[in-house]
Amino acid sequence: MGKSKGRNAFFHFLIHIQNQMKKEGKNFGLNNPELQTIAGDLWKDMPKEERQPFELMSQKEKSGVNSSAKVTIDITPKSYKEQKGENFGRSAAMCSANIDDEQSREEFFAKLVESFVKSFKSKTELMDAPIFIVGTNIMIRTESYPSEYYPLEIGISRYTIREGIHCTYHEFIDAGKVPIGYMHMANDWSKTSHKIPLDNFDPAVSDYKKLVEDIEQILEESRFTNPVTGKPTSMLVFCREDAVEQNAGVFRWLAQKYQSVVPGFEWDVEFLDLVTLVWNITNFIERPISQPIAENKLTSSTYDYSPNTNCEFHDEQDNYNCAQGLTRRLSYILTDMLCPLFEIRPTERHLPPKINVVVDAYMGRINDVNTIPIRRFNQALSLNDNNWSPNDDNDQQRHHQSERPDSSASSVQRRPQGIGRGRAVWKK
Repeated sequence: MGKSKGRNAFFHFLIHIQNQMKKEGKNFGLNNPELQTIAGDLWKDMPKEERQPFELMSQKEKSGVNSSAKVTIDITPKSYKEQKGENFGRSAAMCSANIDDEQSREEFFAKLVESFVKSFKSKTELMDAPIFIVGTNIMIRTESYPSEYYPLEIGISRYTIREGIHCTYHEFIDAGKVPIGYMHMANDWSKTSHKIPLDNFDPAVSDYKKLVEDIEQILEESRFTNPVTGKPTSMLVFCREDAVEQNAGVFRWLAQKYQSVVPGFEWDVEFLDLVTLVWNITNFIERPISQPIAENKLTSSTYDYSPNTNCEFHDEQDNYNCAQGLTRRLSYILTDMLCPLFEIRPTERHLPPKINVVVDAYMGRINDVNTIPIRRFNQALSLNDNNWSPNDDNDQQRHHQSERPDSSASSVQRRPQGIGRGRAVWKK
């Protein structure tokens, strides 16, 4: 029997699009005209380098290699347009959202972080690389598929190893009404976590167009040039691994709102794990910090109550569940891990300001204490706390009266006084 000719690259792409549409609840067969039309239009406009993974699948199949074997896909940057208001050209083939296999997605993210770090030629360049850290708070996550994340707050900090936090972007978001059936859950989550009011909250903004465009403008700097192709990548933001899904969901929700202004808009952004970033940075300078150690530090509560870290609202609430505060605390922890390895002395932008809590508390106690007359420390009197009050205005007058000479020494009666319960009293 002759060798099978194998399937061409477009057929592999068609299967890929079919799998994506299944996730959206559209179960089309490969011969479905609508599916073929959608895939054909995408394939026609797809750059050659973005077809490469499917070409590779086809070549391996035709050469007799097991088509189910894992195919390594190199990171290929997505094309994008710089004109304001236009879609940034999210690729249908080469983004994490279009990778079906979970293991392949993890490899994609790991390779992307590695490429980001290696795009800098030296340790000096890496120290000045902008790292964008994102944090969000939500009203509720729905149980539908895919889950919807209704955002209430977003914070983004721009950090470099050399100079610390350059700036922080922060906004409260008006997510509208709580979805039907989720009111009790949303109220409970607000009370036990971020305490952001669910409605009638004055600082919250509802101009989603400006919100999206502001975030795009900030994150545009996060792109780096792929050393292989010479083209810019997606926008890159970093967070803890357990927050990737929520942050991506918040950006999806904002994109849906923005689509009413710019139909077809999609974010060209990838959400990456800070632990992987720390490992790649420290490995690049040959002083690696293991991923378990990095994860332990990034999930610690070291800076949870640091001053000048949270937004004004959360400071007033004495609540550290603040999106802005989270991004700044993660920046502080990066400083703790990375600055010693790069021999950088942290500045006021790297860490929160130090406050001498002991001295402040001590001085506060002193200011609150009622003044006690000096004479009390020089009197040799019996201790009787029951008859003494430090706030007795007539005490001084009675003291002077008690010290007036009397005709009979035995008749002198002095009022028992003391300094405080348990204090020693001098005796002659």
